[in-house]
Amino acid sequence: MLLRRTRLVRHDRINHSRQLMVLDVVKQDNVDIMLARETFDSKMAPLKAWVAQMELEGMRERMTMGVKARLRAGKANTGQDRYGYRRVGDHIEIVERLQGFDAVIAAGSNNNARYFEYYFRDIPHIIRKNRNGVAVLTGQESEKELAGIGKDIFTYFGMGCRNVTKLYIPREYDLKILLGVLDRYHPLYQHNKYANNVDYYRTMYLMNQASLLDNEVLLLKEDSAIASPVGVVFYERYSEIRWVEERLASRNEEIQCVVSVHPEIEGAIPPGSTQEPMPWDYADGVDTIKFLNELD
Repeated sequence: MLLRRTRLVRHDRINHSRQLMVLDVVKQDNVDIMLARETFDSKMAPLKAWVAQMELEGMRERMTMGVKARLRAGKANTGQDRYGYRRVGDHIEIVERLQGFDAVIAAGSNNNARYFEYYFRDIPHIIRKNRNGVAVLTGQESEKELAGIGKDIFTYFGMGCRNVTKLYIPREYDLKILLGVLDRYHPLYQHNKYANNVDYYRTMYLMNQASLLDNEVLLLKEDSAIASPVGVVFYERYSEIRWVEERLASRNEEIQCVVSVHPEIEGAIPPGSTQEPMPWDYADGVDTIKFLNELD
């Protein structure tokens, strides 16, 4: 049988339904693929189908968990109350515009923040965006300090705004030293959802032929971005600490805290302390108490 120009991949995104459906037919009916679109790789197709299945199962699980949580809380199954809605007892009432508040503190993604800024432009507000922690290594850290960086990476599965998602390391630093210390966090891989995340991104990066360092519980990938997926930490190498200082200053809006023992990194906190902020370590560097006290 001849399959002509079977479309399994659209750009770099997996087309879930077609990918799974076509491969099921190929497997069940013993179809030989003689001619396919130039992007089709018969060896990679089963791997891509597996990734697609993981994505679909994850979406289904998140939707189910959300519905169950709202039902347990006695809330209407309409998702999170949005702006333009208000709750009256057991009912949700649609209103033209939210009213009756003096100030707003809102948190969301960078994209959501643009809408918040516009919507609350005439009201005193604090809008919190996506931020992450970064660590600057000197190459002279003790095993205890490296273990502390591991704590900063893995606590809360790395999902907090103060978790370290990016490393700046000396040009000649051997990351296997860090990964060796972080092996102690391997039990985290027994958590099914965390393990699925690591497996998913490992597969995606390998399919894209990205270079990785992998100790089975964490993936290290060289990347200029600050925010990394759960189970992944990005890194960049440096020759001069001045370059790092300039990078941190230019990307200050993306950074919640900096971990380092380097004496030239201003405002850095010691390894292992990202999730132990003091009362005056306000999120995004905005003094919330001062903001509230200055309201009319």
